[in-house]
Amino acid sequence: MPEGTTGALVQGVQPGSPAETEGLQPGDVIVGIGTHPVTSLAEAATAMHTAINGSDHALALRIIRDSQPLFVGVTLGKNNQG
Repeated sequence: MPEGTTGALVQGVQPGSPAETEGLQPGDVIVGIGTHPVTSLAEAATAMHTAINGSDHALALRIIRDSQPLFVGVTLGKNNQG
């Protein structure tokens, strides 16, 4: 994780998952989900589970990759694990 950055470090991406389909990569740091900042893995998990809420939902993830800010859109559904 880049020095001074807080967030949820992506350690792995499940093959075939929405995260992989949309390009999330190991080593990315999730720093925001939608309009909510993320400073820990627990915050990221809570925000994603809240967004799913039993139906399909598109999330905008703000990430840091190679010290560069990026946005990744991921659609989660009730049958997806994230």
